[in-house]
Amino acid sequence: MTCNPYKTEIDGKEVDIIACGKGKIKIDTCKICYYPAEYLCDWPTGSGKTCDIKLCKTHSGNRGDNINFCPVHFSLAKKDIITSRQLLLIKKEAR
Repeated sequence: MTCNPYKTEIDGKEVDIIACGKGKIKIDTCKICYYPAEYLCDWPTGSGKTCDIKLCKTHSGNRGDNINFCPVHFSLAKKDIITSRQLLLIKKEAR
């Protein structure tokens, strides 16, 4: 049996959990805090690809229209270096 430690939040409190099971257990975790990841950074990196760093809800900056950024790219997006419309076009191309 394989066991892996993870962090999560329950009722607003940080909790350490251990997930065990047969074979390898894979839970995607935030690259910043190691909580379970729910989002990927949508910042375009070229050739129709995006940053794709895995992020939890806390560390995902949301620009609307299901567009999320890591903290570094969110700070750039806030400066309107790239618009939401441009991002939607990039996401459609990547599909």
